[in-house]
Amino acid sequence: EGILVSRKQAELINGLADIIKSNSVSGDYIFSFAQRGTGFYFLADRPNPTRFVWWRSVGLEDRDRQLVLDKIAQRTPKLVLVQDSLRDTRIREYVTLKYDQVGSVADLAVFARR
Repeated sequence: EGILVSRKQAELINGLADIIKSNSVSGDYIFSFAQRGTGFYFLADRPNPTRFVWWRSVGLEDRDRQLVLDKIAQRTPKLVLVQDSLRDTRIREYVTLKYDQVGSVADLAVFARR
């Protein structure tokens, strides 16, 4: 609200925020594997359960990545955001074992824990 963006960007922002808000409550953890999804920690008032902004954060080592995946396996985040272009089968398996897709906007899918 109040920020000038293109119509397409507004549809993405509002659509994704609506899916997040309709499938979680303020303060529920979310995690975004998609870099474009990281703004929604702020826009939807949903904290990140990790110390990393997103999956490809600078300085992320293998053990750190495993900690993120462990949180996904433990269903710590209520929602997980995944970009269609993410081809890492290990991540997709972790997400789809414990989460179901509840919506998508453009190339970003939102998964809610079972």
